[in-house]
Amino acid sequence: MRMTNTKIILKTEQDIDELINTIRKRKRFAQSFVFENKDLRKKFLSSMGIVSEEFEAKGFYVDETKNIHIAESENGYFWISTIGVVTSRIQDSDNFVYAFQSQYMVMKLLTDYAIKISEDESIWNIDSWSNEEMGFLTHAIFNNLILFLELFGKTYLSLVGYKVKHTHRISKIICDVKKAMNENGHNDTLFHECIIKEFEKIGNYIQTIPGSFVEEYVKYNDNKYDDTVIRFDKDSLKSALDFVNTCMDFIDSFSNNGNYLLRKI
Repeated sequence: MRMTNTKIILKTEQDIDELINTIRKRKRFAQSFVFENKDLRKKFLSSMGIVSEEFEAKGFYVDETKNIHIAESENGYFWISTIGVVTSRIQDSDNFVYAFQSQYMVMKLLTDYAIKISEDESIWNIDSWSNEEMGFLTHAIFNNLILFLELFGKTYLSLVGYKVKHTHRISKIICDVKKAMNENGHNDTLFHECIIKEFEKIGNYIQTIPGSFVEEYVKYNDNKYDDTVIRFDKDSLKSALDFVNTCMDFIDSFSNNGNYLLRKI
């Protein structure tokens, strides 16, 4: 099932009848719609048998037996799906932004699960499954953090119109990010203080790993001298998650033409 960012404007009662007929025939689609006036909106809800009071209270209607999902956005449009609950958010036009958003979700899910594991006292038992999971998560979090930082740096460079070099080296990416940051007057800001300095700390740590650590090898776990471990302390993990969330908030806001993190301090 393919979707587009286009919002279909419903202008006449015939448009409403055609939409309802399409839904009742169980044709598969997921699309945004805008009603030109309140009467058309009311006709649609009534014709679909949706109780107005319940819909106004919840903001959505679901019929799981028919895979129908109808929801109203506070931004003034309806999302209608006949294939069940699927995302209404389409891929960002900037490939780096889209890749970064995907990697953010990987990091968030991994860190959320690590926090959950850290609260299980069985991790202290070295023969427990939780303790073994801690080993898997250590590699998964560190390896994916490297990719997360790479994509964050490249996304920032892309958004400020800077040439993105074909490299996986965090140290090189940091250099380019700092150069672009200074050229765009983004130094001495919360972005600089809260994100870039942490970015540098991790980059500096990577350079201390023996055996000529190669970033692109992490996907194969092929840096044999890397003995990195992660302390499974809930507060430390929550701080790491805060950093990941801050990076995401910055890119999400900056890609939409604004960011409080760029205020001078």
